[in-house]
Amino acid sequence: KPAQGPQAVAPVAKSDRLLGGNPMDLFLKIAMAAILILLLVRLWPAYKQWQERSTKAGAGYWAAALLPLGAVVLLVILLILAMRAL
Repeated sequence: KPAQGPQAVAPVAKSDRLLGGNPMDLFLKIAMAAILILLLVRLWPAYKQWQERSTKAGAGYWAAALLPLGAVVLLVILLILAMRAL
């Protein structure tokens, strides 16, 4: 039985679903994608240069990076447990 009254929803045309309901939304999505692609193209040479000139990480570097990451994970777990206790 179809919904009646204030809960009834008008059917959405297929073209509206493809465009996101508003043509401006589609334009903004395309514009943001174009800006992102231009940004990646612009930064690619710098990325290649950084990779060539960077120092390679050794075993000690990874341990130094994992220590703060582990501390953050522990803090998040403690916060979750504290919120569950409330």
